Amino acid sequence: MAKTPFLTQKVDARVRKVCIAAEFLIALRDDGRLVSWGEDTRGCLGLGHDKRKTTEPIEIDFEPPKDPERETTRIVDLQLGEAHCLALTDEGRVYAWGNHKNGQLGVGRGSGEQAIQELFEPKRVEVGEKGGLGEAAGELRIVQIVAVKNASFALTEKGRVYAWGHNDHGQLGFPNDGNNNIKEPRLVDTLSRHRILRLDQQKDAILGYIHTNFTAVEQLDIPSFLTPFGVKDPTKQEKDRDMQERDLMQGLALMRQVLDNVQKWWEFLMDMKHGSPQSMEVDPQENTAEQIDAAVDIEVLLRAVNDLERLIHTANKQQVEVAQSQVSGSTQKNTRRVLEMFISSCELRKERLKRTIESRGLVEKKRAQPHSLAFAMQERCYGRSSQALTKDHLDHALEDTQQLLEAASKADAGKTEGTVHLKGAIVTLCKAKCDLLKAQQELVKQSYNIAYNAPSPLPSLRAIRDKWNMMKHISVYQMYTEYDQEKLDGDDEKIIEDLVKMADGKLNHILDPHEKQKVLSGHGPDGHMAPCLCYDLLAENAELRKMCNAYQLKILVHLKGRLGGGAGKKS
Repeated sequence: MAKTPFLTQKVDARVRKVCIAAEFLIALRDDGRLVSWGEDTRGCLGLGHDKRKTTEPIEIDFEPPKDPERETTRIVDLQLGEAHCLALTDEGRVYAWGNHKNGQLGVGRGSGEQAIQELFEPKRVEVGEKGGLGEAAGELRIVQIVAVKNASFALTEKGRVYAWGHNDHGQLGFPNDGNNNIKEPRLVDTLSRHRILRLDQQKDAILGYIHTNFTAVEQLDIPSFLTPFGVKDPTKQEKDRDMQERDLMQGLALMRQVLDNVQKWWEFLMDMKHGSPQSMEVDPQENTAEQIDAAVDIEVLLRAVNDLERLIHTANKQQVEVAQSQVSGSTQKNTRRVLEMFISSCELRKERLKRTIESRGLVEKKRAQPHSLAFAMQERCYGRSSQALTKDHLDHALEDTQQLLEAASKADAGKTEGTVHLKGAIVTLCKAKCDLLKAQQELVKQSYNIAYNAPSPLPSLRAIRDKWNMMKHISVYQMYTEYDQEKLDGDDEKIIEDLVKMADGKLNHILDPHEKQKVLSGHGPDGHMAPCLCYDLLAENAELRKMCNAYQLKILVHLKGRLGGGAGKKS
């Protein structure tokens, strides 16, 4: 083990990249060839079964390239996993070798009874040749490869990501459905809505970079990567001109396709009608879009929202393709403006439908139980005769209204102002209905005593009236004039104390606690409240009279002293 840097001259050529493992090395030379040396028993040297150990670099052989005019396959990138290797050619092909226990080579399970466990020589990985999800059948051009432990990833020139290998924790981007080993490349369809421009490895995580203005090939710049250091490609300008002409023709064809597609999408949008603005001209004999949206099932509106989202997604993808085409600026600008106008129209319709769904959702909560909701109190309560209206009827109506209040309070009103106000109006109405029903209950208690087996409040009210009249006839002045004249010449404080005791005694006698139980017998929290309230007012009035009596007696005594024994006139 070297503890200080040292220079090794094993490779007699310029080196572009080196992958170092515990006991072997693989180097990518500037001319696109791979060499390896060291020791490995799982096939990572790529030199065959007979070459598992070597001290000198040996070139790794690959199959001939697709172009018959070229002699050798040129490698542009090399990736090393935990025990497997990936190589990317300038033609966009992927080769793999090494350990295949978890399917990280992407070459399938093998044929016959012998399953593939290891490969000691590079084998081409067939990415997309069998027609992956979302891709047409045929070989795909790969622009980037990544190896992370026992997992492999490939990025196509169209920005699609394929993955294979170990997936026990969903590291490939697929749900863990019990199959932990993906042995062939599979499209990561959760990323299909985006164009991935570049993959990046951060420890055990994979990052995907998205940009709508460049293709994956432009982002990675692989053509320039293939040019050796310090050497200019003599055919680059000619190839660029051919590519520009080809892209121009493809762009013009794409423009026609875009306009045809927009016309087809717009016709579909007109036939759907859902969410269309009211300003659109409609046949007077037909229902308007607002009437249709208010009558159809909510599931139909939800499907319409999904259709609009698909149209928006498809139009956005078309915008990306237009932006990537090599056409004149004015043609591209006008075509993109058409797409933007179509997308804006779809967005407005989708927002209108969402508001309609939110509003109808709140209304449906109110109508969920039309035969038991408190809003049907007209049928349940007021539609009955006065003899049939009982406490049970009102209790049921109050319970239904409280349930509706709770449901409306928890309902999701969305973020639109209209549905928020609608929810607030329903909650306020429910609270008002609850208060109304409680008042109705109290009215029934007071009006229909027989239904509640409660005694009539009239006897109690008459007894309270008699006690009130008795309290009014207690006159402090009369008590003062009838007081023993000899005692009036005594101490004033003594006179006031005696007279106050006499007046308070008469009031206490009228409001005897035993008399209260007799007067209010049969009335309580479940009975009539009027007698109880009147008696409490009577008791409070008695306390006020006691305080006034003491004050009035002091005035009388004071006047007696000033008038020389006369108490003055009663005020």
